[in-house]
Amino acid sequence: MWNTALWTLIVCASVCTVGSLLGSHPLGRMWRVDVLELRRRRRMIEVLEENTHPLHRELDAVGVDHS
Repeated sequence: MWNTALWTLIVCASVCTVGSLLGSHPLGRMWRVDVLELRRRRRMIEVLEENTHPLHRELDAVGVDHS
């Protein structure tokens, strides 16, 4: 009885270990659409930041102190 239980435990542990190593975790992988959406969002934030304070950038270029 012990021999069968031990071998069953070893086989199940081995299968689970190999399965977890070969299979990717669903939370860790990003689908192609998610990656594209993330790039679009980052680009949108960059554009908004570039266009939010154009007056301050122009004053910096001229050398005006805003204090």
